[in-house]
Amino acid sequence: RSTIRMCVCVFMSVCVCALQYSNETFHGKMWDSTYNRGRPLKFRVGCRSVFRGLEEAVCMMTEGQKAVAYIPPEAAFGARGFPSLVPGNAHLILWVVLEEILPFGHEQLRHRGID
Repeated sequence: RSTIRMCVCVFMSVCVCALQYSNETFHGKMWDSTYNRGRPLKFRVGCRSVFRGLEEAVCMMTEGQKAVAYIPPEAAFGARGFPSLVPGNAHLILWVVLEEILPFGHEQLRHRGID
């Protein structure tokens, strides 16, 4: 299973994922949501632009899939937490919808009229 996950993540590392999510601590504190911002989060897989647990969850998903991910502190923000939003050693619950998997550089392709 870990070999399959690694192969999927290597393949997806040339991709940009667009997803909607809501994050909550196990204590029920909602601390972030793309729905409140009105636009999905886009990030390139493998660049460490999001915390490890979110990236690992996305690597196990397919386009259009909805999932609930339980993220332990060591795959989230660890002992430090995320000051003023997430306490140290917090377990997180993520409600995720993987809306699109786009090729890396998709913006440049669209500018050239290639979809």
